[in-house]
Amino acid sequence: MQPPQPYQDEQDLQRMLQLLVEGRLAGNGSYYVHTGDLKWWLYYPAEPFRWLESIFLWYRPDGELLAWVFFSLKYRSFDLFVQPALHATCEHEAMLGWSVERLTGLVRSLGGQEICTLGVLADDWVQARMLAGLGFVRAQDFMNLLVRPLDGPLPDPAMPDGFSVRPVAGVQEAERRAAASHAAFASPLPFEAYCQRYVDFMRSPAYVPEHDLVVASPDGRFAAFCIIWTDPLNRVGLFEPVGTHPDFQRLGLGKAVMAEGLRRLQAQGMRSAIVGAEHDNPAALRLYQSLDFLVVNKICTYARPIRQGIDGNRSF
Repeated sequence: MQPPQPYQDEQDLQRMLQLLVEGRLAGNGSYYVHTGDLKWWLYYPAEPFRWLESIFLWYRPDGELLAWVFFSLKYRSFDLFVQPALHATCEHEAMLGWSVERLTGLVRSLGGQEICTLGVLADDWVQARMLAGLGFVRAQDFMNLLVRPLDGPLPDPAMPDGFSVRPVAGVQEAERRAAASHAAFASPLPFEAYCQRYVDFMRSPAYVPEHDLVVASPDGRFAAFCIIWTDPLNRVGLFEPVGTHPDFQRLGLGKAVMAEGLRRLQAQGMRSAIVGAEHDNPAALRLYQSLDFLVVNKICTYARPIRQGIDGNRSF
């Protein structure tokens, strides 16, 4: 097996997305994030993002992509996605080991004490076994994974008078759109920087204006929002992110904007919709369940401490 190479160009990204689609289609018990998740991570990054240092890919000599790994120094974590045919093979274990050692070195250089892996299903015993062999232990169930079928009637929740649901009109509304999410998520980032981050996302190839939905209030502010993403092959839609401005909570606006998202996903041929609710966000869980989403699994983290070997350098 050839060593991994750093991310190079858009061709790499398209192959990464295709691997996620094929992995989800295989249904082998391992968690392959939605293609919308990857686009959101890359084009709306939670930290200063360096493509060449954060993504590595394994290729066959003939150009076939075998796997790719994504590193986040902010979260001291990595996510590895392998071609379904290689799931649970010795090649998979070798790529997992390489990823662990690289992240260990990076985090140690920053003075970190622990690394973790994200995106492991709670019932993925194959992945759990491989991680245990590398010294990882299950840390927490950090996300509820919810699914809703789209083959039947959809909700049509009422809104207070004067509110309306629509897509964002364009970059000219970036400040209002950013203000809604900045407040909803209580971001510590200064608003000017936060707004520029959203403008950059809107100008990226990942952004689809018709998929960025908002509830407009009578005073012109954006009160609630969501973004929908589609996977036409698996016919699965994703909601990421979803939020409501604190000034407009408990008015049913989050439910209204998601209902519009469900209608648009259904119209585009999606058979189901998925969304994640963090374990410490019961309000989000109640919102999704009110729209008939059901918890089908949990996504958990596995963590490993960084310890010094006898030589003062090697980690184990």
